[in-house]
Amino acid sequence: MKSTALLAALAIFAPFTTALADPPILVSSKAKRTTTGFTFTAKWNPNTPDDVFPLFFFKPANDPGANEEIVTAIPSTIRGIKPTGITVTGRASGLKKGVVYKWRALAGGNETTSVDMPDQFVGDFVPAGTYRGAAKDANSVPRGVATVSVTGSGAITGSILVKGFKLTLRGHFDNAGTLTLHPKASGGAIFDVTLTSDSLNNVVKVHIESGLGIFSSDFDLHAKQADLSLTTPHAGHYTVVFTVDPAHKSDTKYPRGDSIATLTLKNTGRVSGSVNLADGKTVAVASFLDDTGFVNLGGNLSSPAGAPNPSYFAASLFIHPNGGGLDGSWSWRRAGNPAKAVYPDGFETNNSATGALYTPPSADLGASQITLSGGNFGADEVRTFGLTAKTGKISITIDHGDSLKLRLSLATGIVNGTFIPHPLADVAKVQTLRFVLGGSGFFLDGSLSGHVGN
Repeated sequence: MKSTALLAALAIFAPFTTALADPPILVSSKAKRTTTGFTFTAKWNPNTPDDVFPLFFFKPANDPGANEEIVTAIPSTIRGIKPTGITVTGRASGLKKGVVYKWRALAGGNETTSVDMPDQFVGDFVPAGTYRGAAKDANSVPRGVATVSVTGSGAITGSILVKGFKLTLRGHFDNAGTLTLHPKASGGAIFDVTLTSDSLNNVVKVHIESGLGIFSSDFDLHAKQADLSLTTPHAGHYTVVFTVDPAHKSDTKYPRGDSIATLTLKNTGRVSGSVNLADGKTVAVASFLDDTGFVNLGGNLSSPAGAPNPSYFAASLFIHPNGGGLDGSWSWRRAGNPAKAVYPDGFETNNSATGALYTPPSADLGASQITLSGGNFGADEVRTFGLTAKTGKISITIDHGDSLKLRLSLATGIVNGTFIPHPLADVAKVQTLRFVLGGSGFFLDGSLSGHVGN
């Protein structure tokens, strides 16, 4: 085992110092964790010969038959001669994660001026980087997203966005690899949050509780997936449909249309895009593909001041390899606001999500149908249109005496439009439509949201 290199991901080791019996050549020795690993330091008696340098031995404590590994402090590591001796620093490499080691220091060859170091737990902090995960409830429904940045020394910064509340996280892992915080959310709610560094699995574990019963759960945060620039079909533009809960499709207290999104996954694993919620709200999102294949999205939405149940959006999406699309789950809450004409009582809903890599159409569509249902329509309205693939221009092929205007964004695969029903229709005058080409979406008619199927 070399003394000049140290695995960057060595972790939790409490500093200690052990004094040796007289007459010592080795006066004292200690080991402590640094940002790059462990540093072993020995202090020498001033009368120690110049060619004597410290040896540090270590082996797994629970394996009596294991050979001891040696760390030798070489002359170039001498920090300086002091009245009480010489302080020398050396480094170890190759320590295994989660293994308890036994340490001792030796001076002067085989002399008996050695000491057995106390057993210490070596359970590395997770590698420095950003970790992210969905804050899922007991039913595995995402209710928010947590993101933390970890430094090489175990410092933590980040936040948890959960059910419309924001919790700011800041601190440092202790020697056991844990950090307990009590962040205060807007509105005064206090949460108990414990973060644990699980270096064996390279995850940050989160335990969260609220005394007010707002949210309690355990979930993991994962690192970004390695570079995707290899021959992978993951990267590209995705269209996503967040489907409405079937139980709410006929309930006017809830949006009856499907929310939609466009996401771009880059070769770096970074994800960005926008979500168009079925009440007309647009949410910008940014995330990354983690090392389990998930993209976790979330955000707190605008809410009335002091709302006890603030607005939020959250989604956890699995990207299938080899261009297999994505699926997952999502949740959405809109806080009640009597001043608003649209859903003044508010609502909370959740269901499944599906998506696919988007490829612009290569051929014209002669006749494609959309069906508008819900909203203020008494019955479904079906319309037929044609598409010019080269320009994205859409033409209505059958005249129903109303005004339907649609246009495809070739870059995103989203169709936007307006619908002014014929004069005799007992509905609001203007309908705004937005849907995924070949999928579904929503329309708005002023006070309600309806469903668009294509």
